[in-house]
Amino acid sequence: MSTREILCNLEMIKAEYDTVTTMNGDIGHYVKVQITSEGREFHFDLSLSEGELFAAELDVLASIIRARAIKTRLKGE
Repeated sequence: MSTREILCNLEMIKAEYDTVTTMNGDIGHYVKVQITSEGREFHFDLSLSEGELFAAELDVLASIIRARAIKTRLKGE
């Protein structure tokens, strides 16, 4: 039984939680991620066991991107 759930459906980022049963009967939990930029799409599956680290690293990257965008805007670049 699948427990598919849409987590995020934004313009550039989409994510969906799902489970899958492996060949030996184990249930795996993962997040399917899609990133769209400049007409290109990137897809990857993220094991939920790696989710906390991935989310923390995304937080860091988001802060860096935000700071760079603000700096560029303030300098008029």
